Amino acid sequence: MGLRRTVAPAISAVEFEDAVKQVELPSDGTTHTRHLERAIATALADAERCTRRAFITQTWRLSLREFPPRIYLPRPPLQSITSIQYTDDDGTIQTLSSSLYQVTLDASPAYVEPAFGKSWPSIRSETVEPIVITYVAGFGDDAENIPAQYQNLIFELVAFRFMNRGDTDQDIPRHIKWSLKSLRCGAQYDYFGVKN
Repeated sequence: MGLRRTVAPAISAVEFEDAVKQVELPSDGTTHTRHLERAIATALADAERCTRRAFITQTWRLSLREFPPRIYLPRPPLQSITSIQYTDDDGTIQTLSSSLYQVTLDASPAYVEPAFGKSWPSIRSETVEPIVITYVAGFGDDAENIPAQYQNLIFELVAFRFMNRGDTDQDIPRHIKWSLKSLRCGAQYDYFGVKN
């Protein structure tokens, strides 16, 4: 069982110029460009990891050892499922027809389960990754698609990381921690639909 991002976002969820305004750098503040770029990258990674979400459109690959009744797809919001592939009893990789499963997009995270009256196919369980689900997640292709509360959180993290660069003992302020927790996607599920 594993989860890996296979296609990163084409753009950053934070425009560099907006980050410059957030940290109030002077217009000729090129000395701190690299520090600010690192702060942006770190803040985005922190925000996506802690909220368990994908901000800008990106592709993920989820591998499973068996088919559970319901499969939760981490890093919402889900945009689409590219494919569900499985290794059948003969050891052949098959692509599951989209008519055999249904996707619930309104849940966070979204989940996939067999269509009404259908069941998951049998698999060769001795295979290392008998089930592979490839899907696209994120709020959209542009930073403007990200809801305001997430944009605010990212900018607060950028400012904190930039202002406290090199200070490894500095703890994230309480209000940012609260935002990270409150904006986390629903209950945390493992891939087999168990709350934890």
